[in-house]
Amino acid sequence: MTHFHNLSINRKLTLIITLVGGTALLAACISFMAYDLITYRATLTRELSIQARIIGANSSAALLFGDAEAAADNLAALQAEPRIMAAYLYDADGRTVARYLRPDVSETVAPPVLAGEEHRYHSGDIESFQPILLDGNRVGAIYLRYDLSALYGRLKNYLGIAALVFLVSILVALALSLWLQRFITGPALRLLETTRTVSREQDYAIRAVKESEDELGQLVDGFNTMLEEIQRRDAQLLRHRDQLEEEVAARTAELQRTNRDLTRARDRAEKASRLKTTLLTNMSHEFRTPIAAILGIVDILRGEVSEEHVEFVDMIEQSGRRLFDTLTAVLDLARLEAGDLTPEPTLLDLNETVTTLVARRLPAAQQKGLTLITETSDAPLPCVMDLYGLETIVYHLVHNAVKFTETGTVRVAVTTRGPKILLSVEDTGIGIDPEGLPLLFEPFKQASMGLSRSYQGNGLGLAITQRMVALMGGEITVESRVGAGSRFTVTLPRHMRPFRPNTSHTALGKAVS
Repeated sequence: MTHFHNLSINRKLTLIITLVGGTALLAACISFMAYDLITYRATLTRELSIQARIIGANSSAALLFGDAEAAADNLAALQAEPRIMAAYLYDADGRTVARYLRPDVSETVAPPVLAGEEHRYHSGDIESFQPILLDGNRVGAIYLRYDLSALYGRLKNYLGIAALVFLVSILVALALSLWLQRFITGPALRLLETTRTVSREQDYAIRAVKESEDELGQLVDGFNTMLEEIQRRDAQLLRHRDQLEEEVAARTAELQRTNRDLTRARDRAEKASRLKTTLLTNMSHEFRTPIAAILGIVDILRGEVSEEHVEFVDMIEQSGRRLFDTLTAVLDLARLEAGDLTPEPTLLDLNETVTTLVARRLPAAQQKGLTLITETSDAPLPCVMDLYGLETIVYHLVHNAVKFTETGTVRVAVTTRGPKILLSVEDTGIGIDPEGLPLLFEPFKQASMGLSRSYQGNGLGLAITQRMVALMGGEITVESRVGAGSRFTVTLPRHMRPFRPNTSHTALGKAVS
């Protein structure tokens, strides 16, 4: 079946027409032969019955009187019919009265007598039994055996004729199919050649020639319509491609201009960054050196002036340290924003380090009458993190807690949670207004603003803390109620990973009212 599917249309049509014609012709031959065989057998049976009746009628008297010689003479007449192989006459009691055998037939036993008329067909002959009646009375019976070789010869002739007719008919059908199929395969093959030409040359302007109005003609119409649609779409694609090339060229030119603008902007930004870094460095040197000198002179003056002037010396020292702290905070924030501050992970004992850092703020807390508590475990807590960043975080959180707490306690606690370190600073101070929580980590934002504010400061401590926490890979959260105090919780990795530059320092501070 697979081989048939791969044949050409010409061969398929030829094979189909030949098979259909041959099958129909074979069925007709078989039908005619079967009909002739059935008719011949019926005719033969009728002829044997007639011949048996004639012989029986001629032999009825001989059988009635037991004249075997007369009966034999009647059977001898069958020599004129060479197809009769054997014949027997029986009397009324079933005894054999006379018999006839063709010279090539030898029999020793007579067939049994049957009661009625009957015909039996065998492979090579037919047996016929016929009762003999005289005036309605049975006086005997006759048996005839007929040779069917003539029938087989007839069948053989029929088969030869049928085979010849079949062969001639197949040849005629094959010739007619080869001549007639060109009306079907011709247009189809020309359409196929057109499709190959279109595919090879990619020329959709070619059209197939319509030769008829039948299904093949409709197929040609459909093929031509498809070519028209493809040609139309191909033209549209060409137009779109040209437009796209123009748009791409325009966009490319625009991108080139944008890149040039961005490059110039980047160069200006880098130049500004270098200028800012240079400015910050110079400011750090130019401001810190005089301030350090002033603070040194204040220490000298404290031992030289009289007691009534000590107050002025204290004011100078406080103002100098305030200016020094403000300058340090501004420089730290600028370095964090510019990405110039690179953490240096160091192995340290967190409990000991935090205890030492908090102890530095103890004098300020005692001066206000506050209780400063550090809650750490007695066992060492080794960790790997940036020491300067930890100092900055602890300093600003404890400094803010002491500054905004008038009475009560400031509690600093260190705990662990899996691979994380939790550093919390809790106070009983003024708390934070819910409206101020969203701006808590913005630079230069304070709980009190304006010239009449209650608490002095530059508003940079929490902004620096939040950015430093982000730089160290952690996050900071706030819980606060007005008049009840605040709690800042910093979560840091216990083992800080090597630093990877990251320009994003936002979204790590969370405020909870």
